[in-house]
Amino acid sequence: MAAIRVVWDSGRFPHFFEMLGFSDLAVPANSWDRSEGEFRNELDQIAAKLEIRRVEYARECVELPARIAAVERIFLNAWGLSDTHIRGPAPSRARRGPANATQPRRELRSQALEVRQEEMMEMEQAIIAINASAAARVTPPRRMRRYTAAEPGSQFTTFAPLASERWVEHTCQGYMHAICKMDTFNHLSPMTIKALQFIAGVSDEEALRCQEIALDGSLEHAGRTSKSIEPTDLSFSPMSYLDPDNCGDTSPGCWQKGIKQPPNLQLRSLRKVWSTRRPYLKCQCGKDSHVDCAGGPIWFDHALWFLLAHPDILFLNMSSVRVQTSMLFHFLRTSWKPTILDYITFINIRHVMMGFVKNLEQDDTLDAETVMKDQRLWDYKLPPTLAKIILRTRIPARRRSISPRTRTQRRVRNEQVQIPGQGRLNFQPIRAEHAAQQDLPPPPPLRRQVNEAEDAQRIQRPAQEQEAQVEQRSTNTASNRRREHDDPSQGSSSVTSAHLQDTRTTTRAAAAAAGERNSSIFAP
Repeated sequence: MAAIRVVWDSGRFPHFFEMLGFSDLAVPANSWDRSEGEFRNELDQIAAKLEIRRVEYARECVELPARIAAVERIFLNAWGLSDTHIRGPAPSRARRGPANATQPRRELRSQALEVRQEEMMEMEQAIIAINASAAARVTPPRRMRRYTAAEPGSQFTTFAPLASERWVEHTCQGYMHAICKMDTFNHLSPMTIKALQFIAGVSDEEALRCQEIALDGSLEHAGRTSKSIEPTDLSFSPMSYLDPDNCGDTSPGCWQKGIKQPPNLQLRSLRKVWSTRRPYLKCQCGKDSHVDCAGGPIWFDHALWFLLAHPDILFLNMSSVRVQTSMLFHFLRTSWKPTILDYITFINIRHVMMGFVKNLEQDDTLDAETVMKDQRLWDYKLPPTLAKIILRTRIPARRRSISPRTRTQRRVRNEQVQIPGQGRLNFQPIRAEHAAQQDLPPPPPLRRQVNEAEDAQRIQRPAQEQEAQVEQRSTNTASNRRREHDDPSQGSSSVTSAHLQDTRTTTRAAAAAAGERNSSIFAP
């Protein structure tokens, strides 16, 4: 609090508390344990960003209704649904305005950042009692369900989750931080991935792993028939404590919404496709009797945000809000951490869907394939499936030439392939001045093995024949000289004929030797 007070007293950031959000404090809180100087630097950077965000937030509040109407009209037309309810101005409804964020909150006045020693001892005793046995789990007392009839004008048809985290955090204060009571249940809780990493102790490697799982489309807790997430020490809060209209008879379990095509082209189905793979809490009344309870599910991130605002729901007997929040953080980093990882996975899926929405805002005629402008998305399973779900009526009859594939099925590029029966030629750039004999590539192997003894005989045979020819030539020359000495008139003709005969004999012998050598290499 001292560092925040220094930033506020400087007078450079007059809208600091007005724009400060939960995620803004969670990001510099990670650097608190490293050094106080780093914490102050990050706090100054966030304060400067908040002043810029105030201008962007004011623009968003003016442009958001028209943008939501335009995006919803695109999807209603793509699904073949009527858009008459968004053509005219929306009827005015009396709503409770959000609390004034500029006033100091009760928690900021009465609580400090550090936990005192006696409070730490209280937390340790409570954790030991919870971990002692499953029967000692902290479960709030049962509340009676409250059934309320819906008012004629209280049904919302909004489904496009385009609002920013700042808008959701400001608006949900008018609903006691119950995001599920707002205009659409598709809003995400105003917590970034960095904030979730802080409150649940998620490392950067685990966050990257969640991104890979989101793109691959693998589901571990999808559907009521799969295994749910049920903490062994601190159970999830009963549904009636989060929403009085829900069931409070049994402890809820956590599942993920499955990936499937909507059953029909109705507005009800269009509102649900935006929460594919989202973790949710549901009572287990029908687990044994196969009779589902009348109460509906609650998204886990909505429940978590409500518990962060009201930690006394789980820890009613704790002495202070600081101890209650610290206890909640402890279990978020232990038994509740798998659910946090599932929610981080869904945030990455929602980012992919929002990318499709931005592309449709630029061109509303895109189909389920052309909406994926980033070619890297085709390397994964889930993005093409999401595009077909949100644009169900715009699936091309002819598939794309490049089908989606996972990274494990990618073709290895630049792979050397040798055709069977074909020799391999090693072409390498060689400089004469730097080349060495041992650096030269080996010669290609022969196609047929040759007997070394037979090859040696074939090599020696032409040499023996040549020696015989030379000896015969010398004998003929001597006889010709004697004949010329006896008869000078026949000397020239006999020498010429002998020379021609010797040349023909030598040519035939060389040709025969070359033919035998070639046949030994290339003969099959």
